[in-house]
Amino acid sequence: MEYNKKIQEETELTLKCLEGIKKAEANPFIFDRISAKINEYENEYQPAHKIRYAVIIVLILFVNFISILFFSNGGNKSYFNRETVIKNVITEYNINNNINNYFSE
Repeated sequence: MEYNKKIQEETELTLKCLEGIKKAEANPFIFDRISAKINEYENEYQPAHKIRYAVIIVLILFVNFISILFFSNGGNKSYFNRETVIKNVITEYNINNNINNYFSE
């Protein structure tokens, strides 16, 4: 009971402290300032986005150009051969098994 009474007193003291507080008022030009900051940010970083997109497009075109050159010349067809791929894997990972076992299956 006494604990509830203490809580009630503390609540009343807190509410009395809040009675003298005025309502918060914003600067009348705050909206104009926020709009100016947003426009400044957009104008400042707009060229960076354009440059980024241009770099991405150039990279995509470069990769496509290299692919066209590679495949128009026939590419490295020996690499795509099954036996050559298996031999490359065996030599790369130092597998000491007989290579002919893989080809007989």
